[in-house]
Amino acid sequence: MDALKRLLLAVSLNCPAVGYVQGMNHVAVTLWCSVKEDLELDGLELESTVFYLLMVVCETVPMYYSTNLMGTQVDTAVLGQLVRERLPRLVKSHRDLVYCLALETVPWLVTLFSQTFSYEFTRAAWRDFFLQGRIALLRISLAVVEWLQPRLIDCNGDLALLLQVIRESTQSITVEETECILAIARSSSMSRLVSEKHLKTISQAHMEEVQRQIADHEIRCSIADLQVKQEICFSNQEILQLKEDFLEMQQQQPAMMDGIDLKAFKEAMQRVRNSKDVGDRSAPLFRVFDRNGDGLLSLTELLIGMSAFMRGTRQDRLNVVFEAFDVDGNGALSMEEYVSMCRTLYHLHYETPPSDEEIVADAQIIFQSLDPDQKGLMALQEFYTGTLSKPMLAECFAGIDSPDTALPRLTQIKSQRKDRHCCIMPRLGTMFRRAMSEQQPANNWTSRGI
Repeated sequence: MDALKRLLLAVSLNCPAVGYVQGMNHVAVTLWCSVKEDLELDGLELESTVFYLLMVVCETVPMYYSTNLMGTQVDTAVLGQLVRERLPRLVKSHRDLVYCLALETVPWLVTLFSQTFSYEFTRAAWRDFFLQGRIALLRISLAVVEWLQPRLIDCNGDLALLLQVIRESTQSITVEETECILAIARSSSMSRLVSEKHLKTISQAHMEEVQRQIADHEIRCSIADLQVKQEICFSNQEILQLKEDFLEMQQQQPAMMDGIDLKAFKEAMQRVRNSKDVGDRSAPLFRVFDRNGDGLLSLTELLIGMSAFMRGTRQDRLNVVFEAFDVDGNGALSMEEYVSMCRTLYHLHYETPPSDEEIVADAQIIFQSLDPDQKGLMALQEFYTGTLSKPMLAECFAGIDSPDTALPRLTQIKSQRKDRHCCIMPRLGTMFRRAMSEQQPANNWTSRGI
């Protein structure tokens, strides 16, 4: 037992990307017994030989032992497709056959047959594996299913009986049956179907699907964790919509990154308002959303930031904006910072914002009224008072307490307000989706998707 622990530890240290996966112990024990029996080795020489063979296994099917078992998931799906192609009669006899096989064949692949098959069968199958690699595992697995075909058809669609037949049959394979299965795996018809070219084609398709599923699962887990902490205020549907937009924006960047950079964020904001000026002025928001300061927005950071900015209370929004435009981080806004904030909010919030002269004049009047001692700084509480004293500016911070109230409120504004300052602050679900689409006419309510 100590020798086995040392062996698995050595493999994990030499292959940090692999580490240890449950099932590798079955492979190690079978290798240990085979080497000891065939080569009559012992002690350190035995350990080093088994270690070398384990390293060969990890290098031959490295993705089988990754943290997310990517290779195993892909080859399980590939095997299901091969069963459909070679054994259509069997598949037709049981609508859930491929699903059942997926449950059973994962340990076949991860342990290279050593967990569920007999010692003699495993040793015989490994001769092909060490000569041909991954393709031998798939051919032998498919051959086992073909050998089981008559018994599986006789199950007449009984799921429990089907699983029982697979498990009992694979555990009691005789030497003669092993030879029969390997003959099927080595046949010319099997070689033509399970060829390197065909495997490459179908593996790529299944790889993309598995990657998508893994990414979706990881995002859902992080989203669930965030919702438990009540850090985001969006519905599941809105979260999934933003996730799709986030991934699309991420893929359009020059290189695949772990998030979206400032340039991508600016382009999105620019398209939201069909204005380069809005895009250029969105950098402060990016800085606040980027919690870890790595220059990239992860989906989690984007969700939390947009939740506070678009679904938070009025005070939440005020806090986000204050932090965004307090560039020097001194806990107060200068005249320049306050004017910059007003410009950004007006351009982001209104279809047709006031002129720059009007914005600057209003901002200066508010700032000076709240800075009687002429220190040139506006503290947070003064920022609350001054911003909310100007109706058009206060409108930018109108709170939306829940997703249920958002759409009626915007619909009401759209139908009642006809002046040139009509408020069209979009909901999150449409904001980034619209940002990724082609630019639309600037003064058309329908084209805006509101």
